[in-house]
Amino acid sequence: VVWRKTNPMPNFRGRRFQNAHETMIWASRDQKGKGYTFNYEALKASNDDIQMRSDWLFPICTGAERLKNENGDKLHPTQKPEALLARIMMASTKPGDIVLDPFFGSGTTGAVAKRLGRHFVGIEREQAYIDAANERIDAVRPLDGAALTVLTGKRAEPRVAFVSLIDTGLMLPGATLYDAKKRWAA
Repeated sequence: VVWRKTNPMPNFRGRRFQNAHETMIWASRDQKGKGYTFNYEALKASNDDIQMRSDWLFPICTGAERLKNENGDKLHPTQKPEALLARIMMASTKPGDIVLDPFFGSGTTGAVAKRLGRHFVGIEREQAYIDAANERIDAVRPLDGAALTVLTGKRAEPRVAFVSLIDTGLMLPGATLYDAKKRWAA
């Protein structure tokens, strides 16, 4: 997945391209690749019933979501937006799954995992980031079970074979069907 930043930081020195995207790695510990989760229908349902693309548009972390140090400066230079991590987890995990973040930083992965009912393992070497992440995660309240229901698309809805409508006498052979606004007939 490519995260396309809608508001990337400019490169003021003019010695390289503007860093306007990041590549997200989606991996599973199952060597045969059969034990992974991909919530295709949930992604599609949350995207106006259109298949989700592999490039996602999100702004970089700003405003109240951005963690600050005691001087009011950015606590971490590359803090990720919670909406990005939420989509990643909703796409590739189920409640109760474990999420690994080997570059834990300010703890966005842990905060979102806790909110969404997932477990997490975070690896970080900077003590200031570890302390901030722990404080951040302690303040998170998990969503209730109803809010964690995975969305389903139209394919998951019950279907009735057309021929069974005729077989049960609910429709007569040769009947004309119309859409709700009577624009289309079949």
